[in-house]
Amino acid sequence: MEFTIVESGDDLIHVVVSGRLDLSHAADFEKELKRISARGLPMVLDLSGVDAIASLVIGMLVVCAQGLSRRERRVVLIHPSPLVEKVLRTTKVDQVLPIAADVAQARVLMATA
Repeated sequence: MEFTIVESGDDLIHVVVSGRLDLSHAADFEKELKRISARGLPMVLDLSGVDAIASLVIGMLVVCAQGLSRRERRVVLIHPSPLVEKVLRTTKVDQVLPIAADVAQARVLMATA
């Protein structure tokens, strides 16, 4: 599992996540997610390089989104792989964490929230 911050401005943090988000990486994922969300900025998570996601990690994403929501900030997921997107939609996580095609669409979703 790898986190790469692609963009970090005053209005948005864009993070690319890659690898398997399974139980063996859950603690590292939580640590990175907390570190990045502590900035209190809206966050775009690019999941195109994620080939598996555990339910525990999905729960961490929801908690992160709820925490940022309390500060009137949003988390938007972009580019999930087909398998990951299917899991997110099946579990209805996409109702809490919107899924966008790209950063531009993510910005639109954030502005309309």
